[in-house]
Amino acid sequence: ASPEELTTAAQTVGDLLAQQGITVGTADRVSPNLDTPLADGLAITVTGLPTLDVGVGGSAPFRVISDAQTVGGMLANQNIGLGKNDTVSPAVSTPLVDGMAVLVTRVSYTTNSTMVTIAQPADQKVSDSSLAKGTTQITQDGHPGKARVTYRTKVVNGKPGTPVQTGRTVVTRAIPT
Repeated sequence: ASPEELTTAAQTVGDLLAQQGITVGTADRVSPNLDTPLADGLAITVTGLPTLDVGVGGSAPFRVISDAQTVGGMLANQNIGLGKNDTVSPAVSTPLVDGMAVLVTRVSYTTNSTMVTIAQPADQKVSDSSLAKGTTQITQDGHPGKARVTYRTKVVNGKPGTPVQTGRTVVTRAIPT
């Protein structure tokens, strides 16, 4: 709206707005403050602030009225910190618009290791002409081996995804008999 000049007996910004039938709601910002005394030439601005629906980490969205300029500013004003892997939609640099839905997805990774058994290889048979025909001789006792397998799991809003193998280290080599 364009500026309008008024003559009034009101004493404060709040009195003038009430006299003009302007109701200031919780989603409005008044400049200067409502209790500011009126003076000649004083410019008064009433700005409607955007109302947003904000969801964090899979929880139910909540309503926010914000005077921040961007999504990132609003999150900071609401003390909603972001982890290094978290995602925000729309991006933190996006200007706020009334009715906007903002979604913060909490993303983390877990790493765990487990020991697995490596099967014992099949027996190795070697021909030895010094043995009597039809006899066998065990030259080494075989055994299964052990390996440490490491997995990384992406956790989104507290729900773990499918583990992905990221490493395998043989701790004990499997030996054939």
